[in-house]
Amino acid sequence: MALDALIRIFTIMSASVFGTRAAVSVSVPGRVLALEGSCLVIPCSFSPAPAAQTMELQLVRSSTPFFMMLRRPVFSSERSDGVHPDFKERTALAGNISAGDCSVSISSIRSNDQNTYQLQMRERGQRSWPAGSKVNISVTGSPEPPELTDPGPVKEGQRLVLNCSARLSCPSDRPRLLWKWERGDPAGSSVHGDTELQRDTGWFPVLQTSLVFTVPRHTNPRVRCELEYPNNRRSSATREILVHFPPRDVWVQVVSAAVRLGGNALLLCSCKADPPVSEYQWWSVESGNTRILSKRTHTVRVYNVSRDTRVQCSAANRLGRASSRPTPLNAQYAPLILSRSSCDWDGTLLSCSCFVDSNPRPAVTWSVNGSHLPDGFNTSSSSYVNHTLTATLRGISDVPLRVECHAVSALGNHSHLLYEPHEGTIH
Repeated sequence: MALDALIRIFTIMSASVFGTRAAVSVSVPGRVLALEGSCLVIPCSFSPAPAAQTMELQLVRSSTPFFMMLRRPVFSSERSDGVHPDFKERTALAGNISAGDCSVSISSIRSNDQNTYQLQMRERGQRSWPAGSKVNISVTGSPEPPELTDPGPVKEGQRLVLNCSARLSCPSDRPRLLWKWERGDPAGSSVHGDTELQRDTGWFPVLQTSLVFTVPRHTNPRVRCELEYPNNRRSSATREILVHFPPRDVWVQVVSAAVRLGGNALLLCSCKADPPVSEYQWWSVESGNTRILSKRTHTVRVYNVSRDTRVQCSAANRLGRASSRPTPLNAQYAPLILSRSSCDWDGTLLSCSCFVDSNPRPAVTWSVNGSHLPDGFNTSSSSYVNHTLTATLRGISDVPLRVECHAVSALGNHSHLLYEPHEGTIH
């Protein structure tokens, strides 16, 4: 009991004589990346900030294999003669201790500087050093790639800002940030930067540049941000911009190989869209009457196809809707010689015209008096417009002749008597 009382009295007397000071808390990043040949500033802060007392600071390599108790500092704020020879003239105080900044710089970084270090602080006059705060220094031969923002999917026509940033482990060895277009048109784009920020969440100053452009149509732009140090040391980050757009280039594709008159046809609604189409709509037009089809899928089958059946489709996603043009189904049917086909004979010249309605295009032949064409007769097929073929026959004859027109296709044939000598022109 007497001993406990004595200890309490000694503690109170010591506090009254020397005062009490809160322990200094040193903060450093757990890991820093240094570029070989460049410099490195190890960020360091401590609290509480010193008042009148003076602080000492040293940086010690932790993983020295031998003589752990005799480790020499690689930096000392008080004794430069005690610094390890490999680090002499290469280390310095980069911060302002009176402001709570204990940052230390290392110049001309070497590959064998890669190690774990301890930053230690003590009040001047103290005999021992506290354990300190550990920081792992990794050395690389090429710069760390910059960070390029990912905007996610964007809309065509949208004004877009891409940010590219790089942490500066050595502010005095400042690199450049450059934008390169790998795909897309740089016209109309603008660059803003390079801007040095105060700090990011990872302790270091940040160099940042911004690329501003309007998202184009018909392409996904791809840009590269390049970080360039002296001596042609560089790294880069690439970003492809995913452009979302409403449906476009909508058209009806007739899947069926051949559509017969009165038959059916399988149709497909095709388009370009991103995001994908979420809804389709179909309607058909016959003889001026519009009929909305019930199916809402990208394929549909229509029945009882007529000559003038036309079909349209529309496609929609969350960005919009677009429609196709009216699409004729091109129904196929056997040849039919029209009633306006006729012949005219003036006593010398026989002229005949045969008009054939057919799809596909038919072949037309003639017979005169039940046999092949006489000498001096010529035939031609002058036009095939709107599935109507016009064929002509001309020849010299001093007597009237019996003329027939014959039309044939893969779907059938048709014949028609155009001129009968005793009955005149046939209508």
